[in-house]
Amino acid sequence: MPTPAPSTTSSSVTPPHQEMPCLPVATLGFPQLGDERQLKHLLEKFWSGQCTEEELIHGSQKVEEDGWALQAATGIDAIGVGDFALYDWVLNWIEYLGCIPPRFLQHAHANNLTVLERHFLLARGGDGGRSGGEGQHLASEDPPMVGLEIRKWFDTNTHFLVPELDERITPHAHFDSLLDSLRRAKSHLGVHRAVPMLLGPITFVWLGHLRPGETRPQERFDNWLAALVPVYCSLLDSIAEMGFPEVQFHEPALITEHGHTFLLPYFKETYQTLLHHAARTGDQQKERSRFPAMGIDLVTYFDEMHEAVYRAAIAMPFSALSLDFTHHGGLTGGYTALMENFGFPPHMRLGLGVLDGRSVWKPDPSLVLPDMVVLRQAVHHIRLQTSCSLSFLPWTVRSETQLKTAYPLVFPLLSFATEKLADLLSLAEAATGEDAKVLEEWKWTRLQRDTSYDPPHSRSSRGAIAARERSRNLVPTDFKRSLPYEDRQQQQVSHKRGSILPTTIVGSLSGAEQRGRVTDTGEEGIKAEIERVVRVQEAGGLDILIHGAFDRADMIEDLAGQLEGMTTTEHGWVRVSGSRCVRPPVIVDVIWRPQPLTVEGFKYSQSLTNRVMKGQLPGPTTMLHWSFPAADRPYKEQTLELALCIRDEVRDLEIAGAKVIEVDEMGFREGLPLRGQKRSDCLAFVVEAYQLATSIAGPHIEIHTHVACTEVEDCISALLAFDADVYTFENTRAQDRARLALQRAGFSRRLGLGCFDVHCPIIPSISDMTARLRAQMEAFPPDQLVVVPDGPLRSRPFRHIQDALTNMCAAAKELREAWEKNQQAKMPTLTESLRNRSASVESANRNGERGHKEENLARKREAWAQSPG
Repeated sequence: MPTPAPSTTSSSVTPPHQEMPCLPVATLGFPQLGDERQLKHLLEKFWSGQCTEEELIHGSQKVEEDGWALQAATGIDAIGVGDFALYDWVLNWIEYLGCIPPRFLQHAHANNLTVLERHFLLARGGDGGRSGGEGQHLASEDPPMVGLEIRKWFDTNTHFLVPELDERITPHAHFDSLLDSLRRAKSHLGVHRAVPMLLGPITFVWLGHLRPGETRPQERFDNWLAALVPVYCSLLDSIAEMGFPEVQFHEPALITEHGHTFLLPYFKETYQTLLHHAARTGDQQKERSRFPAMGIDLVTYFDEMHEAVYRAAIAMPFSALSLDFTHHGGLTGGYTALMENFGFPPHMRLGLGVLDGRSVWKPDPSLVLPDMVVLRQAVHHIRLQTSCSLSFLPWTVRSETQLKTAYPLVFPLLSFATEKLADLLSLAEAATGEDAKVLEEWKWTRLQRDTSYDPPHSRSSRGAIAARERSRNLVPTDFKRSLPYEDRQQQQVSHKRGSILPTTIVGSLSGAEQRGRVTDTGEEGIKAEIERVVRVQEAGGLDILIHGAFDRADMIEDLAGQLEGMTTTEHGWVRVSGSRCVRPPVIVDVIWRPQPLTVEGFKYSQSLTNRVMKGQLPGPTTMLHWSFPAADRPYKEQTLELALCIRDEVRDLEIAGAKVIEVDEMGFREGLPLRGQKRSDCLAFVVEAYQLATSIAGPHIEIHTHVACTEVEDCISALLAFDADVYTFENTRAQDRARLALQRAGFSRRLGLGCFDVHCPIIPSISDMTARLRAQMEAFPPDQLVVVPDGPLRSRPFRHIQDALTNMCAAAKELREAWEKNQQAKMPTLTESLRNRSASVESANRNGERGHKEENLARKREAWAQSPG
């Protein structure tokens, strides 16, 4: 029987004030790729010498302005501007504040680089050559310039470049490109609709590793803020002169575990100065009506403020406080309690971040509207806005025709960045009291989905039911390897090999576009490409090979396309950094594996060589966080389902003959709460999920995992609890931070520290990698080390990969031969061995500890020594 059509005249919520005015709405950023990835294509053309600087700048400005125009046409009242970046927003601020490390300035000057070329030198490294020089070999044996360290932007998969807060740097204003962007925004939007967004000084310094645990953190933090605040004040003057009435300072560092302790006094002192200057700026203008005092909107996101930070913020004269209400119970969570206990200033506007800027699902108005109506009675000035920037979402869902066909009842629930704009307006309208239509439409959509979902995508299907039952009936032995590491390592490939410094690769060799070009030739073309990759690795000297993933797109995307309960998109691109972008899958239902995912590809590639071929899989937490999770089920439930899928694949790879299986958990820190006990609890669950995924492997199976773009200092114990056999780390750009942290911790598992930067367009030299490996051999026993690049090579052209791997293997071979020769030279003679052994036995005798074995050995040795010849 068909479900009746929705009524638009009734509602379960009766708003108390029908006459409430419509709330203004605002955004905190928008996707920067463009609706057809125009920015990505422009960047790659520039780097390959196919377009000029003028074409890149003009094209990127067009993408930026298209985003503004779309938001304005939709009806957004306040549009965040000034965050557009060719590569990374933090990199922009490194240049704006004159904080470029001296080595980059010297290189740029020596090679007569333009400002734009220097910008990409900071981002990508190189030898100081111009754009279009990708894949060059160095003219000398000097190491190439290594770009700035890469880290993840708080708990997201977006990357940023870490400021190097060198004490030789004197900050100074260099805001030309930012002010140009603001002038264009003023022209397109006007000063009352365009809102300048600035990266706050507290967060900027905090991102530069100046925090507890570093050398002299307080003294250095004091010095840097003292130097930076005058530069920010000069920027406020320039913005005020343009006529902007308000500016945003983005300070997400305030919601971290250091926000209410280490950072709190700096926050108070810094913003007392900035707020005073912003208010005084207006008084200094000759025409007060034209240039009024400028307000400051303090913006935080990704979690809630600690009570101490909140109380400090409402005690200062900010014009607005923009808060993320999508955590810890939303509108009924921590912020509501803080407002009830400590109030909210009547002069201050509340930026109500109720629309999740990182979720692809439409908001459930029944969970939001009742509390919004109540909150409006308590707070005088409210602006409805996204919880954070919409740059974490694809551009629009409208182009997803295949998804609409495959999931017609799920599709109406999806909302990408463009659709979020309409969601904002819809919630703002409903919050006036006209919420009946919004609520009924939502109920109708969900009812259709929940009652009409057909197999095989239904939660009532046999496979889904089995998956849910299995995840609910796990036992402790499901999380534990059959033997401890000390016992099983004797059975594994790296130990049996018998020589030091085995070489391998992490991740894949092909990105989605390279894979697309290969698959145009069909299955035979894919097989030919895999064989070519295998032969190149053999010729280069790699010991443990990969099959290149030319039969896959992005690993997460490809596996998601084979699992029930997940779906992929055609155009759902999200920018990670620079030109690197991914299409995160969407979790739509219970996740289960109908058949093996990678086994056939592994078996074919292994059939091509006698060397060890790695199986390759993502870890369960990474797979969850690099997808868009379902909004109506707990994340833990979805993670366990993914872990069981990976567990079954590990088992099938072992049956197929795999001796080494890489299960990468590169995204294990993403999605973790940024402070408190909940963070520790979630990290413990990440460990459990990884153990569940890999514990099925026999003791002879060598499990590898790769850690990248993250700080390892505070998570080494969690990584060890993964109970993997080989850990590989990104290290080159981080100035050996990973190596030093692991060395201090006495890390005892086999490990690989990246020996060349996979993001650098220059082919690494043998001598540079030899120097890096030699430093590793001084820090760890050589038989503990594995030789790897810094990360996956999928973003590099294949011709560059071949040369880089050949040099890497040559460097490892050189050191291996030198070490073995040195060991032979140190090998004791027979007489020395006997003398040492006799001394050991005599020592045991003196201590009364000699057993039957030692007695027998000593007796045999004496007889041997007395025998003739």
